[in-house]
Amino acid sequence: MMFESTGNDRVSYAHLSRRDIMARYFNLSAPVGHAGVPLPKHVIAKHDDSNVADDNYTSAVNNTTKNDEFILSEKILNLPIEIKVKITNNLSQYDLVNLASVSKSFYDAAMFSLYENIVVDTSYSILNDSLRTDKNQRCTYIKTKYNLKKFMKSLSQDEIQTAFPLGILVKSLKIYSLPDGVSNMEIVNFVHRSINSLTRLSCLYWESGSRKLPLDTLQYLPNKKELTSLAINLDLSKCTEADIHFPQLERLSVVPFNNSDTLCKFMQQISIETIADRIKVLQLKRQLPSMKQITRNNLNLGQSLIVTKYMVENNLARPDSVETDKSINQSMIDFQFWSFLDPILASATNTTSTATANAPFRQLKVLDIDSVNLLASDAGKVVRAFNLETLSTLSLNNVSEIQWLPEIDFQLTDFTSAAVEHFHEGLLLTIAPHLKQLKSLRLCYQEANRDSIPHFLNLLAKNGVFLEQIDIKITWDDSKLVTVLSWEQLMQSCTKSICKHKSKLKKLSLVTQESLRYCEVPKEIPIDSVLRLTECKNLESLRINGDSLQPTGIHILHRFPKLRFLSLRGKRSGGPPHMGLQMAHNGIMDDWYRVMHVAITLAQANKQLQFVKIDKCLFECGKSGNAIPRPDVLNNWFSKQTRVLVTEDEF
Repeated sequence: MMFESTGNDRVSYAHLSRRDIMARYFNLSAPVGHAGVPLPKHVIAKHDDSNVADDNYTSAVNNTTKNDEFILSEKILNLPIEIKVKITNNLSQYDLVNLASVSKSFYDAAMFSLYENIVVDTSYSILNDSLRTDKNQRCTYIKTKYNLKKFMKSLSQDEIQTAFPLGILVKSLKIYSLPDGVSNMEIVNFVHRSINSLTRLSCLYWESGSRKLPLDTLQYLPNKKELTSLAINLDLSKCTEADIHFPQLERLSVVPFNNSDTLCKFMQQISIETIADRIKVLQLKRQLPSMKQITRNNLNLGQSLIVTKYMVENNLARPDSVETDKSINQSMIDFQFWSFLDPILASATNTTSTATANAPFRQLKVLDIDSVNLLASDAGKVVRAFNLETLSTLSLNNVSEIQWLPEIDFQLTDFTSAAVEHFHEGLLLTIAPHLKQLKSLRLCYQEANRDSIPHFLNLLAKNGVFLEQIDIKITWDDSKLVTVLSWEQLMQSCTKSICKHKSKLKKLSLVTQESLRYCEVPKEIPIDSVLRLTECKNLESLRINGDSLQPTGIHILHRFPKLRFLSLRGKRSGGPPHMGLQMAHNGIMDDWYRVMHVAITLAQANKQLQFVKIDKCLFECGKSGNAIPRPDVLNNWFSKQTRVLVTEDEF
């Protein structure tokens, strides 16, 4: 039906809605135009008074629309497979399964996208997809034992018959955490019966927290020549002599290894000297021994990190362990971590004393070393082996630097003179002048009778290298009094050196502790040092000892105008425990509710806060100053926002 306007109708238009006004000018049954409204009358029909013409036009339009839709659907179904894959890459794994089951034309493309990147993660939730840190890559997640077994079975051609081998579709396989109930036999069967079908695999990531794989896993990998990322948890204690070559390898993680001998054997097995110039990410972590054989964890005092020739030859215990029940002899400490570099440097054509582009690891971007003992005298070997000028992320976590003094043929008692006369410069101060592009730094680094972290940060700033992310742990013990006057002076120099990077610093994690004879306890940061950190106006993430912000944290929090993530570490982060609130058996979310008032107070003090973590309790903050408890599944994501971590995203 058509409506025509007249001059008299204009007066009554004020009380009509927009839709009613448009109805006076347009045919209600007309097709919708680009503006979202029906097409004008003069476009629909040539004769205003011809209802027949309108009906004919509508019928013609409907027929044309159906023909166009049919032609369009035919074109979509006949698209090249490459275009179809780009379309399916934008769909979720649930939509891909539905698409493959209803469309023969899109079956192949859906299967390509579904199997290309497989992630096994028991903590995955579709509700947290918006918080993923690898949004640029579409992944298919497996979180239950049933689905994992179905996936393993689909890769084995002996068990299931498909139009084409599904193993050739898998390009990346990452295991973050195995579902409960997966047995060792099922893992062995996967390696021996299914993994050899992954003929297109370029990335294999097996989280160190998961069960160890059989050592012959590398031999079963069918695509060694094209594998670019390898992070695998192997039982290196039974390392064989067979050579396995990965000529295209760019990212390597050996986590964990037992000692320097097993690490050297594994590096020789994969011929690391032939691919060193291609490595961009290198992650090495030693497996800590059991409590009965513990060595590294007992090296907590500065005097423990000094070894003389006399002490080694006579197998004497460390000076601080005479009165303890865990006396460890010097011969049990592994000094030779960097020994895997010896054959690499021997095969290098140019081994100069400075870091140049001719170093074996010339393309290294990320270096992550964890739970090892280093000799201060080996710093020169590191400079010759790695092109430090290209390094963007450096992580030295749980590392002890040992001063081995072979020129001293007696057991030390005067550590002050030894520090002045005999100590080597150390790794940090040696590599600092060569770091030209460093952006992210993580240090949990212990030295004998000193702490070089403040001086290291000062050298970086002096050379024009300003960090964007800093994650450091300062450990205090009485041996530090050899080189500094007090704990307060050490923290003043530390926070002052951090503030020199304030122009670009966005993420800061500053944790302090005191190393006692039998344990390590949190150490409170002086308030003057905390106030100095407020100079870092660009901070978006802050992680610090919670008791250091009691009770002044509310008053200084507003001085961080861009702060979005706040993590308060320690059991006393929410204040002294209220004994009246303690119960024999905690209910659901009781730990959160006990400290929720602190999260609400912090959220009201800084409206920019999005997430606050108080010890182990995570809260999401609203603009109105409220705080909502969040489950533990977000802890890994939150750690990536507040820490400097080399995670699966690098592989």
